[in-house]
Amino acid sequence: MVTRLRQHPARAFALPPFALRALAGLRRLCPDVLHAHWALPCAWPLGFLASPPTLHITFHGADVRLLLSLPAPVRVALMAQLLRAQLLRFVASSLLDTLASALPPRMALALQERACIEPPQVIVEPRIPPLPLPWEHYAVTLGRLISSKRTELAIQAVAQVPGWGLVMVGDGPEQGTLERLAQVLLPGRHRFTGRLGRPEALGYLAGASVLLHPSAEEAAPTVVLEAIALGIPVVTCGAGDTARWAETQEGLEIVEPTATALAQAKIFRKENSPAHQ
Repeated sequence: MVTRLRQHPARAFALPPFALRALAGLRRLCPDVLHAHWALPCAWPLGFLASPPTLHITFHGADVRLLLSLPAPVRVALMAQLLRAQLLRFVASSLLDTLASALPPRMALALQERACIEPPQVIVEPRIPPLPLPWEHYAVTLGRLISSKRTELAIQAVAQVPGWGLVMVGDGPEQGTLERLAQVLLPGRHRFTGRLGRPEALGYLAGASVLLHPSAEEAAPTVVLEAIALGIPVVTCGAGDTARWAETQEGLEIVEPTATALAQAKIFRKENSPAHQ
């Protein structure tokens, strides 16, 4: 949210009208149960102002990071309100642990006792036709092209793997810088798709040999779950709950957040081994 507002500051003027329309709609509907995705601003203040009999809150990640960025007294006051909800759901255990560590002990205990962990549900078609590309093997990244996603590490890593291509799905303020880097390190071996709809994005993912996900800030990244569902190997740097998933999930490898570590992942060694060739 902060990145997008920095890109287009005028978007801030759309927030108050949106909030008023949402609140008016909720009051017309008078729901018995309100599921508020994102603690801020959907649960607080909109959810509480709508006064539903039952309020469920799902914390997704950016809302937790926003809470953590606030002064401690403000964070505690907001959490006192959010704890009034009947259900507190976190998409990742790392989010719950991080938020609890930033609260007073009694409030942290109350949060941990009442919260539940529920990763996002991912549904993909069992057979998504891959999109044709000029490389036998290619890696893919999917996500906003912002600094915390560390897409430059994926470019630098694939540059060390002969013959592989790299497809970067998404847009964002870092795209120009990343395009210049790719032109130097991956001439003729890269493609920027821009922002795509989910079916086309999944088409690129379904045809990839590996998903590279070097992001620094995550909770329960949906794209990693989608790759797992499609049977695509994943190399990630352990942000959010991905390290926990790797303990039980085959095809999910955790590496250090460096280009060299990404380039030395098992999938690259396997596909480029003499026996496999």
